[in-house]
Amino acid sequence: MKQKISYPEVKKLWTQEFPMLKQYTPSSFMMKADIMLIGLSFSSRWESYDIALTILPLWYDDSDEMKRHTVRIYLYGLLRKFHFDFDYHFFEFEKLKAAVHELVDPLFQKEIQLNSLFDIIKNKWSRDIICDYRNLIFNKSTFELLLAIALFFKDTELKALIEKELEKNISNCSDDRFEYFFDKSRGAWLSEMEDRFGDRDKFMAKVRANSALPKVVKLNEAHLVPVPAGELELQLHLRLREKWEIARFRFRNWRYRKMKI
Repeated sequence: MKQKISYPEVKKLWTQEFPMLKQYTPSSFMMKADIMLIGLSFSSRWESYDIALTILPLWYDDSDEMKRHTVRIYLYGLLRKFHFDFDYHFFEFEKLKAAVHELVDPLFQKEIQLNSLFDIIKNKWSRDIICDYRNLIFNKSTFELLLAIALFFKDTELKALIEKELEKNISNCSDDRFEYFFDKSRGAWLSEMEDRFGDRDKFMAKVRANSALPKVVKLNEAHLVPVPAGELELQLHLRLREKWEIARFRFRNWRYRKMKI
């Protein structure tokens, strides 16, 4: 009879699957990709464990700020409805391993195609109702990541698109609710975003400073590769528009059913 696997054992098994990643913290294994660290992080809860695709920004002044603005996309949410079980590990590991590799392998290469990263973000938005892309409270760090990518590649069209979507998010949130969650007014928050992502030289200086940290220098390095001009913007635009149309259709149906009742 197989014994239940332990949390340290399961971390070791998974990290062996991704040789490009090196240990960054006790529970995360990362690689450096130009302006960010990207990899996997692990956590355990009761009889199960989670694996998250983790993106750590290198454009903040200190490690605490970097941690607070980390983007985490839990893989169980993209592959199944529930967490991964310690008890059933020996029965499902091979199947899970194939599914996880298919999902994240394009990101753990020496060259990372941006459309692969965007596809996972869009996959998360399409599956997670709570973290809908228009919910800025849950997606602030993801939008910052998109703005950082646009700034890094000097892509003014992508930057304009993201800023437009941010304005829509903000307009969907009341003044009181916005200040409650962000501890500042909308105007102050937008000004902060412009300061952070408006000056590329200042932005890159912070990235270079964090890239020189000993725990970052030891990591394997990869590079982001943009998709052909206009294609990435079009992909994102279509996905956001599709999401909005679905939401509007559901609202109309809900209101119609309520009127009939």
